[in-house]
Amino acid sequence: IREANPQAEALFGREAGELEGLSIHDLHASGESETAEEKLATLQAGESYQAVSRYERAGGPTFWGEVSASVSEIEGRAVARTMIQDVTEREEGRRQLERQKEYTDRLLNASDDLFFVLGKNAQFQRWNDRFPEVTGYSGAEIGEMSAVDLVPEEEREQVAAEITEALATGRG
Repeated sequence: IREANPQAEALFGREAGELEGLSIHDLHASGESETAEEKLATLQAGESYQAVSRYERAGGPTFWGEVSASVSEIEGRAVARTMIQDVTEREEGRRQLERQKEYTDRLLNASDDLFFVLGKNAQFQRWNDRFPEVTGYSGAEIGEMSAVDLVPEEEREQVAAEITEALATGRG
């Protein structure tokens, strides 16, 4: 870090002089540092990168920061710019949703009943482990199918209309 603006000082809880001379990787929370060599190689190749990592505030809690880094040429010199935005609220919300989905998946997969969710055009969006066992289709195949594909040919038109009605009205 050669220069730090007031926002960087506030984000890390340090004066600019404390930040200058450090690498952004020095500010990662313990055990969170990603491979600095990979990122440096990306920048040296003239490409930018974006990542989310955990960082330490001086004398305060850690936070999730979204980093965007790029290299540009200014007056014949390659200059790397790194911007960090505090995305703690977004990241913690995303992680909470992920944990809830994993919990729900465990519950649904423990059931002997079939469970599935239909999306637009009656495409399968989600299903439990029992669904492929009963239908004989793989998860990849189910992901490409519509609920109508499981109905005998002569009943498909009627079932498609009923599904469309249920999806449109919320009643089925």
